[in-house]
Amino acid sequence: MKHARIWLLILLLLAGCALFNPQNDAAQAEKTLIAFFEHLSRGEYAQADALYGASYEPLAYLNPSIPEDDHEALWRAACEVNGFQCLPVLRVIGTDKFSLNEYIIKVEFRGADGNPFVFGPCCGASEEEMPPEAQFEMLVIESGGRYLVTSLPVLVP
Repeated sequence: MKHARIWLLILLLLAGCALFNPQNDAAQAEKTLIAFFEHLSRGEYAQADALYGASYEPLAYLNPSIPEDDHEALWRAACEVNGFQCLPVLRVIGTDKFSLNEYIIKVEFRGADGNPFVFGPCCGASEEEMPPEAQFEMLVIESGGRYLVTSLPVLVP
């Protein structure tokens, strides 16, 4: 009987460890980020919106004729008009958990040619002043058991 209790205790501890597994949490954050950008790249704005958890104020500011609560229209304008690069993730470089519920995920995006998207100098800057960038940090939060992207796509003015 004593051995049965010990085994039961061990099983309960192992089950508890499985519920709190930082690697699973990071994998879920990455999966959410990848799905979010996949939806945006396919024009599936309602599905992408369900994975977004930050303010729409920047999108509404760029599109004053669209009501701020029309998220699907704001995403459409962002991706198709405003210059946001709604590209799929090519690869995850790394994931860091920097608080209890926040993740920084460094990614490369897949450009139209299949190669990594590179954001080069803009707005009259030289490569020395604004070196080309191919890796981008995106933020994901966990809130109430859901993982939500809080970063906007890269904006190319």
